[in-house]
Amino acid sequence: MKKLAIDGGEPIYKKPFPIRPKINPENDANPKTSIQEELSSYFNIDPKKIIPAVSYKLACQEIVSVLKSSDIQLDNILVPAIGAERISGEFRNFDINLYLGEADADTGNISARGIANSFTENIHVMICRHNFGHPVNFDEISMIAKSHNSLIIEDASASMGATYNRIKTGLFGDIAIFGFGESHLLNAEGDSGAILVAKDLAVAEKLNAKIQAPSNKTLQLILAEFRNAEFELLNRRKLAWELDLELRTFKGIQKMKHSSRIKHSYDKYVFRIRSLMWERNLEDTVNALLAEGIHCEAAYRPFKDSNKNRLSEKNGDSPRPEYPVANRLPKESIALPLHGGMNYQDIEKILSGLKKVEAASIK
Repeated sequence: MKKLAIDGGEPIYKKPFPIRPKINPENDANPKTSIQEELSSYFNIDPKKIIPAVSYKLACQEIVSVLKSSDIQLDNILVPAIGAERISGEFRNFDINLYLGEADADTGNISARGIANSFTENIHVMICRHNFGHPVNFDEISMIAKSHNSLIIEDASASMGATYNRIKTGLFGDIAIFGFGESHLLNAEGDSGAILVAKDLAVAEKLNAKIQAPSNKTLQLILAEFRNAEFELLNRRKLAWELDLELRTFKGIQKMKHSSRIKHSYDKYVFRIRSLMWERNLEDTVNALLAEGIHCEAAYRPFKDSNKNRLSEKNGDSPRPEYPVANRLPKESIALPLHGGMNYQDIEKILSGLKKVEAASIK
């Protein structure tokens, strides 16, 4: 067995791990109009329903403002138990009670069963997020939303290019938000902006009137990334398929789960360690992989809240029993980057690093 780099052995990567290549901005005369027109063509909707926003935070603020002005009750919102800290945190700033929906064991997304179990007559809005580019189970979730006359706010930041039963993410909810930055397809060099997609034209017009657009520089970058999206998605999917194929042979690692009805956008590739076989905890596993030169991180952090509906108790981190999946996944899930700066040789090195760590970690 090869000695782990964290224990003084030779690392897999002798050179720095590849980073996502920068993209040259476009030079459209009116980039806001261009992005609205091109996204409207992609979604097959009115360009007026596409609203570029200077910041994700501002976009969330104005969603709340517009919904309240439309007499939508926002005292209580159902949110995913894990994976949606960014959007949940923004809504919590408005003294909104957040009720948690249990996670799906395969994807980490909010599950239809979790929604059904947590819904009350006082909830009129739910938030769904497509974790790491895997769409939620839209058929079942939309049926529940309709039966409760509930609006859906969709955080589609990680899922540009993904589909469920050929329906594009961004069209699932009444309002969708595509935040820039992180590993998202629309990155804009880490800019904090966003693009909103509204189903109702009247709501879209209100949002357009209230929201400041990003700078032309940011919009030119977003245009370039959107126009390059097909190539970037193809590269990510090829790399993910290679990981899928090879990880099937691992004893202590479970590959990313997929549904036959979805097309994934692979914002990141998430695998799980089989905790019953794995002696090393998640933090130590991540540190061992980092020492091999492989970029990775814990995929989730537990959802914590200050009100009675949170996952963890006030005096500690003991999980509430109604969220067993949301408690377990953060202890087992690791996210790997996927982007256009990587190739098959990088996947081979990642697999070699995983084999080294697995050999030193399974019982």
